[in-house]
Amino acid sequence: MTGIDALTAKIERSTKRTAQLQAQRALREMRLAAIERARARKHAARRRYELGETVLLAGLVDWQAAELVGLLLDGKDRYGSSPTMRLGLRKRGEAHLEEKHGGCSVPTVH
Repeated sequence: MTGIDALTAKIERSTKRTAQLQAQRALREMRLAAIERARARKHAARRRYELGETVLLAGLVDWQAAELVGLLLDGKDRYGSSPTMRLGLRKRGEAHLEEKHGGCSVPTVH
């Protein structure tokens, strides 16, 4: 094997190794993205459950979805821009949850 052939073989091995490393990196990035998507789905599912549980705890089981949305939109229009009003609503809600759950409030998902 001549010096040029040896260099050519070395370049080919290096190119092959670079391609392998790039494939490993791409696979790792795909795995991390899949984990992040699963984490986001799990968080969204927990949040939906929490919101549904909130409707039940508020005693609005018999209300239809359109009525609930109307109620929430009305509350948002009335209180959404006032931090003081929202604080009052939060305190009232926490007191209600503590009463329903015997001193422990429902955990929130963030």
